[in-house]
Amino acid sequence: MPTETANDLCPACDRRVPGNAPGGLCPFCLLQTVLSDASIEPSGNADGIDSTICDNSNTSQPNGLSADFSESRIDDFPPVGDGVRYFGDYELLEEIASGGMGVVYRARQVRLNRIVALKMIRAGKFSSWTEIKRLRAEAEAAAQLDHPNIVPVFEVGEQDGLHYFTMAFVDGPTLSEKLSHGPLPVQEAAELIHRVAKAIAYAHDAGVIHRDIKPGNILIDKAGQPRVSDFGLAKQVTLESDLTTTGQILGTPSYMPPEQALGRLDEVNRTSDIYSLGAVLYATLSGRPPFQAASSVETLRQVVDQQPVAPRLLNPSVPRDLETICLKCLEKKRPRDILCS
Repeated sequence: MPTETANDLCPACDRRVPGNAPGGLCPFCLLQTVLSDASIEPSGNADGIDSTICDNSNTSQPNGLSADFSESRIDDFPPVGDGVRYFGDYELLEEIASGGMGVVYRARQVRLNRIVALKMIRAGKFSSWTEIKRLRAEAEAAAQLDHPNIVPVFEVGEQDGLHYFTMAFVDGPTLSEKLSHGPLPVQEAAELIHRVAKAIAYAHDAGVIHRDIKPGNILIDKAGQPRVSDFGLAKQVTLESDLTTTGQILGTPSYMPPEQALGRLDEVNRTSDIYSLGAVLYATLSGRPPFQAASSVETLRQVVDQQPVAPRLLNPSVPRDLETICLKCLEKKRPRDILCS
């Protein structure tokens, strides 16, 4: 095997370089030179957010990454862990969640030296108008809520055309992860859902309907307290919205009420969240949601047409009164006000 010579290595960082590399520099150092020549400076906005996305990794750059970030997607950048990555004032530490539209990172806000959760649209600068509006609607809905059992929003912004917001980082599992080991003890389940119900009642009083309450959107902090998150489908009752139209089915089939499963979004109100709270209570008591089938379509059909199996048949330790409350919340017809009374 031939040995490397000094001519094979970048004089700035000692990486291997192609024989035809301009100036003998590796692609990473060449990129840094281009950026320096362009005199890219911090934006100087009120938030003090840098206007560039920096990658100080000691690995080579992924295909498609160029000095012009205007055509970049989130997926173009190397996975967190390959090196230090910065997004404005935030150091991205690790990806902690992702979905069809968004990706969430555990990040350190440099100015304040605090750990936060940073959510941005996965499509980056290819984001649609609807995706941007939905992200901002989620942030705005959560930002107006100040409750110990709701994850607070810290900042909403845009960095080089990438829309994002930051919120408190909850260092703990989701309720969904806890339930993967089976149902909770009855007393623990009742106390947890009671706290979540109080938080949702507070949101309702503020004019916000969550519309996607499920175990995956309830985080458990180190003190064992539930924290409601992900207001991505939230509806603010005082505002008109063009993000959703009647006929759309939004939410998670196993935990959505019949009116939502039928796409009757104009009928979705606070009692719809109460149904979903009842479905989460059912899962904490039995270890499974009230309706769950092999496909989403079949699950939606069950939500609309079938009655759930009584929790006591799945877990005989459930008190009859608690079972009554749970099934009252899961009634097909409204009102379902018992959980917040």
